Amino acid sequence: MQTLYNELAEYFDLIAVAGLVDTEQEVTFLRVVFDKYNVGSVLDLACGTGRHSVALAEAGYDVVGIDYAHKLLKIARGKSDLPNVKFLRQDVAHIKLNQTFDAAICMWSTFGELPYKEMLRGLKSVLSSGGIFIIDTTYFSVVPTGTARKVYKNEVDGVMIKAEIDETYSGIKRIREITDMVNGKTFKDHQEMDVLTEADLVELLVRYGFQHKETYYDYSQTKPDDAKRIQLVFGR
Repeated sequence: MQTLYNELAEYFDLIAVAGLVDTEQEVTFLRVVFDKYNVGSVLDLACGTGRHSVALAEAGYDVVGIDYAHKLLKIARGKSDLPNVKFLRQDVAHIKLNQTFDAAICMWSTFGELPYKEMLRGLKSVLSSGGIFIIDTTYFSVVPTGTARKVYKNEVDGVMIKAEIDETYSGIKRIREITDMVNGKTFKDHQEMDVLTEADLVELLVRYGFQHKETYYDYSQTKPDDAKRIQLVFGR
């Protein structure tokens, strides 16, 4: 996703909205879980433009967002001058922080794109005793096979955005060739992510020393028949 994170960085938030991302719903969910586990400080992994970090800071949490895409971080830093949020350029595979957090979050289907095994090895060192880790990602009951094509078009704040996505599934890999059209300009992008089912995620996190605490579907503990997303809460 180098094009989205670099050449299209200025449109990153608009593309997210065009794809029907609902930051308010996601942050409301996080706050409910945080209240349950007495969370005061949060590490936002692969924070992008800081849409969760800033909203959580505005709600009173102490937040650090880390990402490797410097253009996205520049946008994030421009969103807030609150003293309780900061953004650092770091590789999530090599987290180097001199503090611990009550919670870490990885939102918006990013987990499978990341070097998650390396990330998990270092994550526990920055979680406080009793800390939690929340993964928010696409819900897969099984790993898909074959190919698929998706197209969406939307206008956000006067910017016309159209995306054409060709997907191929190979083993646990989902490979996407993406054509983004933004205000008449065309951008090509490539994305690869590991497709992990609910059982895969639980088995993986347990193997790396985490305890599965709760599962939510579409930000609720009631699972709909057509669940699109899954949120898992793990303990340190």
